[in-house]
Amino acid sequence: MQLDEAFLDAVGVTSERLFGYIYAGTLTLLSAWLIDAAPIEHRLRAAGSLVGLIILLGVGSGVFGVYYRIFGSLILFPLTHWLHRAWDRVRGKTTLATTTSTMAYLRYLGVTNPEAAYLAIKDSFAPARSTFPVGVGATATETRFFHAHGEVHFLYLTTVITCVAVVFVSAFRGTSSTPWFIASAVAYLGALIADIRLHSAETVQMRSSEAALREFLAEHGYL
Repeated sequence: MQLDEAFLDAVGVTSERLFGYIYAGTLTLLSAWLIDAAPIEHRLRAAGSLVGLIILLGVGSGVFGVYYRIFGSLILFPLTHWLHRAWDRVRGKTTLATTTSTMAYLRYLGVTNPEAAYLAIKDSFAPARSTFPVGVGATATETRFFHAHGEVHFLYLTTVITCVAVVFVSAFRGTSSTPWFIASAVAYLGALIADIRLHSAETVQMRSSEAALREFLAEHGYL
């Protein structure tokens, strides 16, 4: 494990991000193969196993970067937060004590930039104890305040890649794009539900450590 962690630190990625690259590359190449198998098979055979793996990781890192920095940061994540707050309003959960949205909770605390504060909390704030499931090999006091969203990222990646396939098939191929559209819609619905559930759990954790959280936010200039 120490060797693995040292390697990941050396290349500058987390294990979650590395799995994201692998998943993004695999799904992108698989989608391209399903759309037009011949050129993909030819290039992978010509490349060989090692070069093929490098290609997969290269494609995956590029796709993941575009997904996370563009589609995710500018569209998917803000949309999910907006829908979460809307769902809270429908259920009448619109106060500091009742909201389940992390963004709304931080705003109720007085944070003017909840997105940046959320990232800082996720990276640096750890309570004395977490009652939620922790990662393999980690204890409750060693884990970060918030847990990995890896599975949700996989669903969002599936949404983006299959949505791009819809556009490509509709514009350049004569085959039906309906299966790709259904896959994209189902993946987004799953990502939306899972992401809202995760953020709701994180809001419970924030509320249970509110005094320490306020102190952390004040120290880092968010309050």
